[in-house]
Amino acid sequence: MFLLLLALFRATSGSIDPSTAAGHLEKLGSRGPIRKVAETTGFLDPETFYRQHTKKFRPIVFRDAAKQSPAFERWTDDYLKATAQANPNNGGDLVVEARKKENRSAASYMMSLDRFIDSYRRLDIYMVASVPEFLRNDVVLPRSLACGGFSRNLVDTVIWFSSGGTKSVLHHDDVDNINCLLAGTKELYFIEYPKFRDKVPLDRSFGGYSSLDVDHVDFVKFPGMMDVEYEYVKMEAGDCLYIPFKWYHQVRSYDRNIAVNVWWNPLLAFNKTDCEENPSLTPTLNDFDWPGMKTKDEEEEEGEEEEGGSDDDNDPLRKFLKSFLKKDSEALTVDEFIPKIKSRLLTPNSGLWWSSEMNRIAKEIFDLIDFNKDNFFTKTDLAALTESEFTTINDLANDIDEVIDDIKMGVVTRTNDVENDDDATESDDAELTINDTEKDEL
Repeated sequence: MFLLLLALFRATSGSIDPSTAAGHLEKLGSRGPIRKVAETTGFLDPETFYRQHTKKFRPIVFRDAAKQSPAFERWTDDYLKATAQANPNNGGDLVVEARKKENRSAASYMMSLDRFIDSYRRLDIYMVASVPEFLRNDVVLPRSLACGGFSRNLVDTVIWFSSGGTKSVLHHDDVDNINCLLAGTKELYFIEYPKFRDKVPLDRSFGGYSSLDVDHVDFVKFPGMMDVEYEYVKMEAGDCLYIPFKWYHQVRSYDRNIAVNVWWNPLLAFNKTDCEENPSLTPTLNDFDWPGMKTKDEEEEEGEEEEGGSDDDNDPLRKFLKSFLKKDSEALTVDEFIPKIKSRLLTPNSGLWWSSEMNRIAKEIFDLIDFNKDNFFTKTDLAALTESEFTTINDLANDIDEVIDDIKMGVVTRTNDVENDDDATESDDAELTINDTEKDEL
């Protein structure tokens, strides 16, 4: 039945006036082919999870899996407030977003957990912050990540906390993700990547999100959205959900809502030996390092830099390029610029490499940002760039992202990157760069 509806939908969508199409100016996911996300009870073992889901980038919901964490029972407002107050400085300040309907240009600010608990039910705010160290012992690492290499690629673990009514932008993440819901309910709409990469308008590429209004999707402005297919899941308290790398998704939460997610860099191979050495571990979040978390000193240093910034620094692309120039007088040649881009875009020990195509695109970016064509990139060049040139640079940056995505998804390997030159960066973890044929032999 679904395939019949899909065929009819595709046959008619190409000839419809977007302004009269079903779903125009309606909530995202209201119309179009929709099917349910696969589900199972409890977590899958790590190898099955890798083979059937993360290797294929297919979402799955683990019903009742979060109930194994002490946080599921413990995390009442009273417990969280008392636990925060028992720590120095009330556990420190955490990031709070102003406005439950996400707007990534809106202000965020810092607030202690106990102050947040006193105000979150009456204010239009929600918390999204790295899980504080004093709460990490309450959350068990998802069993599907216990071995196989997953725990060696962890990036960050984040708490999402609100009184409900939050709406995310349509976005994707550059990492794999398991989100565990400890209170409330959530609805998520997925759009498959890369199948609909050319249809979904991620026009805020440096933030990985779309400017479309998720309550009123405008098919005239974003006609590609008429052609997408959705996968849908409703999460109840106690459920966990695997959100694949780069899959577009939009999230809505209801009632008092607390979730914890774990982010990790996608595995390019499964390490069976790791599971033989750690057959039945059930560690908590506190047993791991989380490189995505900034230290207090790093946050203070970043804050000091931002205090002296200009209004132009609100543009993510301009701010990104400006970060390459630490001093007003600094001037970069192309041979100095490219290693800086490499270090920003390729995570250490991720199994990725700097391909010839990425190198070519980076040189093209340098040609654009060297505005006065003197073979140096300076702050004077940056200030002279036009909006048209920023648009072109943004498109080129997206092209590099797509090459990285293709490497992560196995579309490009070292063997078929035949033009890979001497400038390519070798990985420190060679076992993670093997191709699909070698993966299946592990």
